[in-house]
Amino acid sequence: STFNTGNIGVIAQSVGGGGGVGAADVYSGSTGAATATLTLGATSNGGGAGGSVNLTFPSYVGASGPNSPAVVAQSIGGGGGGFVGLSAASASSGTVTAQLGETSGAGSGLAGTVSVSGAANITTTGAQAVGLLAQGITGGGGVAAVYSGASSYSGTVRLGATGGGTNYTGNVTVNVSGSIATSGAFAYGLVAQHIAS
Repeated sequence: STFNTGNIGVIAQSVGGGGGVGAADVYSGSTGAATATLTLGATSNGGGAGGSVNLTFPSYVGASGPNSPAVVAQSIGGGGGGFVGLSAASASSGTVTAQLGETSGAGSGLAGTVSVSGAANITTTGAQAVGLLAQGITGGGGVAAVYSGASSYSGTVRLGATGGGTNYTGNVTVNVSGSIATSGAFAYGLVAQHIAS
């Protein structure tokens, strides 16, 4: 189990073209404006392919906190992954700019197959804390979320390589026999995505 904002219970990734997981946090006692800028992906046309991802979780997985998914499995071609932007409640304002995918040329790498299975239960508490997320994405991208206690927050998040990609990605399969329980705004229980440009 994980606790606090932006913590993932279990993650399995294969990302071609650069990327992974990134987070920008501002200390809870900070005041003034909070700013975060992040790129997950190569700065040139890497075109890397994502490999196959096979994830099995035999025991309970829990995550507690906003933007804290319990189980994440991703195969991404063209760069990307996951990004969480956070700012403190005491901050007066926040701005985030994020790019998930290659920033020059086409993210032409293909995504591999994604398979997730498990017999245990999954629980999350908190806004945007997805229970299980499985993604196969060609052309770059992933998942991004922003959490802020500031009075105002703005920004731009781009999901996908700046030059597009190809129109094929591997199959995404989810076979879970345990329960999935979430509580919080936009905290979907199960998200399975098969995305191509």
